[in-house]
Amino acid sequence: MRSPQSSSADYPPDILAWLLLKFSGWLLPKPENNSPFVWRPSLEWRGFSALLKSENHPAAKLEFRIAWPPQGKSFATCGDVGVNYEVAGDLDDRWRAVLESEAQHIIRKLSVLQERLPLITAELFPGLADGLVRWSESPLPVGLSQESGDEKDVMIKLNDLACGLQCAFCTRSRHPDHVSLPGLHLIDQLYRAALSLGRPGPATDFLRIGVDEPTRHPYLTSFIALGAHLGYRRISLQTVATGLKSPQDATALVRAGLSDVQMPLYGLSAEIHDRVVNCTGHFKHITAMMDAFLQAGARVTLHSVPTIINHADISALPRWCESKGIEFHGFFFPRQEGPSRLPIGDIMPRLSDLHPEVRTRLDLFIPCLNIGTKDSPVDGRGGVKEVVSESGNASKASFDCFFASTCNSCTKRSLCTGVYKGYLELYGENEFVPIKQS
Repeated sequence: MRSPQSSSADYPPDILAWLLLKFSGWLLPKPENNSPFVWRPSLEWRGFSALLKSENHPAAKLEFRIAWPPQGKSFATCGDVGVNYEVAGDLDDRWRAVLESEAQHIIRKLSVLQERLPLITAELFPGLADGLVRWSESPLPVGLSQESGDEKDVMIKLNDLACGLQCAFCTRSRHPDHVSLPGLHLIDQLYRAALSLGRPGPATDFLRIGVDEPTRHPYLTSFIALGAHLGYRRISLQTVATGLKSPQDATALVRAGLSDVQMPLYGLSAEIHDRVVNCTGHFKHITAMMDAFLQAGARVTLHSVPTIINHADISALPRWCESKGIEFHGFFFPRQEGPSRLPIGDIMPRLSDLHPEVRTRLDLFIPCLNIGTKDSPVDGRGGVKEVVSESGNASKASFDCFFASTCNSCTKRSLCTGVYKGYLELYGENEFVPIKQS
């Protein structure tokens, strides 16, 4: 057990670097008697490397990367690890074959490490094999790396796991199609969360877990337990529930510390909802998971997206939520952020065709059409600190909005959000009548 004074600076930036550094003495060949070269481990900002030097002159370099997401062409791959091999241009030809043979020997040893990975990582994540990390027993400096400060909330961003749906409006160019990933990549996400997720600051006690489909992550329960261990009073999950097999799965997440669940519903019948998501049976499944979360004691919040397919049906969604004890968050107008399953002209509805119940709860504010309110922000994610994401940087969503030419004379122009990209090209400007009075 490490001392409480240890910090994330004592640990490599990712799980692969930790693994290779820990076993570098066994992994890297010892120099033979007649060899002028010696392998040295090197820990860089990008991860672990092995440098081959002769009298401090670089002769070769091996760079190790988790093989997902793809990091370009590798000299070789071994299981979940890709290896890049560089040789100095002035290296004597008589040593090249020897060094390449040694590199291949190192790569073969990687397979032995990866076979033993569950036993090795049990040191960092006690209880992982049983499905839930006991964070209080982990030697990692959990929660000591940084304070979350004054951010609005903090998000564990889990990329690369597809939800399995094909929503009409979803920009598939931004979401993966695969539902399984290399085990080392998934463990690395858990490792980085433990090192980079700080304890909640004075203005922050809300932890979100989302992006792509977190319920398909095998360690989701441990992510939730990590937040609870650090002291987050509210832990929220953004999900379409495709990774949950039964109500018991939902209950287990709540028992681990989950307090809030944010879910979408795109119709009040299987006919409409399943058509929007292009997945037969999803309406029955997601509503069953909503009930399971509610019964387990979680707070469930719903949102929807009005489209040409469903906008008449979902006008009753707020009342449906009220009858079930679910909070309705609002309607999000479809955005043209990239290629979607259906053309934008078959998705984006005309604003003036929307039911008044949908208009007043939309995420836009367009006074001349009675759309939304002045508190309907286009950007609702300001001040979010992201951890685990590839960039690792704080982000703030930004969406381009546009105005009709007549809007310049409107007295409410400074309050209006405008419309999303593509709308004016579809429907023109005739809907927008400037408001003259203040």
